[in-house]
Amino acid sequence: MQTIIIAGGLAQRIRPLTLNTPKSLIKIKGIPFIDYQLKFLKKQNIDEVILCLGYLGEMVSDYVKDGSQYGIKVKYSFDGKKLLGTGGSLFNAKSLLKGKFIVIYGDSFLPINFQLVLKKFFKSSKSSLMVIMKNKDLWDKSNVIFNGRKIIEYSKNSNSDKMKYIDYGLSVLNKKNFLFFCKDMNSTFDLSLYLRSLAVNDDLDHFLTKKRFFEIGSLSGILDFENYIQKNYEL
Repeated sequence: MQTIIIAGGLAQRIRPLTLNTPKSLIKIKGIPFIDYQLKFLKKQNIDEVILCLGYLGEMVSDYVKDGSQYGIKVKYSFDGKKLLGTGGSLFNAKSLLKGKFIVIYGDSFLPINFQLVLKKFFKSSKSSLMVIMKNKDLWDKSNVIFNGRKIIEYSKNSNSDKMKYIDYGLSVLNKKNFLFFCKDMNSTFDLSLYLRSLAVNDDLDHFLTKKRFFEIGSLSGILDFENYIQKNYEL
């Protein structure tokens, strides 16, 4: 299935590493992070990727090119001079989107079985699906209320102590529903607003995983990922 990688942010939390290098090209054990992502996606039977790029995006496209080195067809959507946020960046790529697609982020490594996620999605009666993990603020701030059967609430800004789960960073979305939501939005917005609206309208299924996610959006996250690949991962 088509997979969208949203990778347009400024990565200010890990400056000065990203003053002249986009997060996707930060080297982990001597290898650009995007290599880990794309080679893992290939192992998950993903054969088409859209990279939504912003800050220093041309450096990423110059490196990845058409994706043939990974065995994946890669296309690009660029925010332009104004960064559009995760939602705006996805909307900006609308002409490239297929009917249903996976969304992940350019600073995340998600060691789960994508095909099991898709199997759950295609059996679902809901338009979209979010992978969640029981977190209790361990790896990052929890942002999901899950009652054991469905996602009740999702918010990146809430301080509710009922939020014990976290958005894992992988969702499966429906193009038609997403574009309908975007008609009332400005060009710049966060994708979490759309995901929250799906949860509020009981149109967001879940896939529960116990495998932790990895991220390189923080210095501690980079160290965690370095330790992980040293012990568990082979390109």
